[in-house]
Amino acid sequence: MKLWDWLNQITYEKKSWSSFTEDQQASFNPYMVHRFVSMYNGYIDIANIAQKIPLNYKELAEYVSDYFEVSLGEADEYIDILQEYGVRDILWKMGVNEDETEKLIKKAEL
Repeated sequence: MKLWDWLNQITYEKKSWSSFTEDQQASFNPYMVHRFVSMYNGYIDIANIAQKIPLNYKELAEYVSDYFEVSLGEADEYIDILQEYGVRDILWKMGVNEDETEKLIKKAEL
C-alpha cells in the first residue's frame, strides 16, 4: 500500500490493523502518515496526541510474533496485554540474554 492508501484508511475507511496483511502492515510509515495528517487543521490535535504514542515495539514485537506465531500487529496487542512481566518471561523462554532483555524492555517503555 502507498501513503495515500494509508491516509484513506485512516481518515475514511478505518479498517482494523489486523485486517491488513503483514506486507501491508510493513508498508505503513508512521512518520509520513503523521506528517501528512498534521498538515490538515482539523487533525492537528489528533496528530499531536499520536506523536506521543511510543513506536519502540518493533524489535520486541518480532520476538513476541515469533513466539506466538502471529503477525507483528497482533504481537503489539500481546505486548500490551502481557506487560513487562509476561514479556520478560517470553524473552527468557526464547533464550534472549538479560542485557538484551533490559534493552528491549527499556526501549519499549514497559
